[in-house]
Amino acid sequence: MTEPIPIKTSYQPVQKFTKAHQRYRTKDNSVVPGVTTICGQWGEGQYQLMGWCRKLALDGIDPDLVRDRAGRIGTIAHQMIAGKILNASVPLESFAPDEVESAKHAYNGFIMWNQDYPINYTDVERYVVSEKYRYGGCLDLLGERNGKIILIDIKTGTGIYSSMKVQVAAYKVAYEEETGIKVDESHILNTHRDTGAFAHYKLSDSDIEYGFEAFQYCLGLYNLAKKLK
Repeated sequence: MTEPIPIKTSYQPVQKFTKAHQRYRTKDNSVVPGVTTICGQWGEGQYQLMGWCRKLALDGIDPDLVRDRAGRIGTIAHQMIAGKILNASVPLESFAPDEVESAKHAYNGFIMWNQDYPINYTDVERYVVSEKYRYGGCLDLLGERNGKIILIDIKTGTGIYSSMKVQVAAYKVAYEEETGIKVDESHILNTHRDTGAFAHYKLSDSDIEYGFEAFQYCLGLYNLAKKLK
């Protein structure tokens, strides 16, 4: 009988949400930026975002509240998925019931997808740091399928965008640098927080190549912006 592969994880269930962000450190203890922060330089959809914010404001709705709510739902869904894989309890009592309900839609989308695409998970919510490029990130899921190492990034919004490919390419590079293990396939799984519908996108080699090239430009802009302050 084959022994199960130990799952590596940085997963810690949260009791409530705070404004604190994960700090990534290199071996010399320097704090480095995270992938999500760096990809903020990409600027994809800024005009659409401005239009969306304006429409909400005209309707008397605070766009910041809508954005923050979506972020909390995504975090809850990620917690539920990690808890399922790790067979760990996830405290939900302190979260708003309507946000938990929306997160359950996204969670159920993951379960349905996983039934069609089963994976032997080996890493959950795994922190990685690139010493070479000096950035960090958190990989949602890694596992094995048909002898291949699979990386999966989970989104709970309304679609799959090019900025997500940039993020995943950065995660792949950092993980391979840190572990020396080659990632054979990289995937984005979008599970809708309102409907539970899911969309699965497998990144091509060119997605990874151009995505990481774009990420390096974003990283350069991020570092230059800090020097100009």
